[in-house]
Amino acid sequence: NSDYTAYIEEYDPETDMYFGMQIFYGYDSSLIEVLAPGNRVRIVGTVSEFYGTYQVSSLTYNPIRPDDPANITVISTGNEVAFRECTPAEFYSNVTIEDAEGNKETVAFTKLAVSTSISMKNLVVADVYVSYNGTMTLTCELDGQIIEVRTAFSKDKLPTSPDAYFVGQTIDVRGLVDYYDPSDNGDGTYQIRVYLLSDITIH
Repeated sequence: NSDYTAYIEEYDPETDMYFGMQIFYGYDSSLIEVLAPGNRVRIVGTVSEFYGTYQVSSLTYNPIRPDDPANITVISTGNEVAFRECTPAEFYSNVTIEDAEGNKETVAFTKLAVSTSISMKNLVVADVYVSYNGTMTLTCELDGQIIEVRTAFSKDKLPTSPDAYFVGQTIDVRGLVDYYDPSDNGDGTYQIRVYLLSDITIH
């Protein structure tokens, strides 16, 4: 839950994958409690495209009428977030999906897994880029693959400079599969977006 947006996911046993979507709840503080991490929820809203990914917006919540079909609703609380462990090879793999009519299509794993929780271990940080607002992009290497880890938090959370803190270190990360396209031209990249410093473990 970050920047007026919650991220939801659900496991699909048929494909052994999690599928997710971002939920924009805006400035309605009453929705934050409903969309707290670990809650299983029913979402009702409008689907739209936002910077290359889909999201649901226009949510309504009336605690006085919990059974109203127009309401988002808490089904249960205290559920664990998956943070499915992933390797670079899987991150950059393709997945074959099949619809009800038997038509098959090959799609990038990252495109299917966008907005879902993921973890990756033993990444070696090669470089850190600090953006204008203080957030960081860590260029990491593992098994000959490059994985970019983008933080939602600022470098001000670190006890030292980003280079001194991260470069050359081996890290484990937990975050969300994120599509990043700053120019909105369809030429973006898939990254792991980390929301808390505590979700990066330095070996």
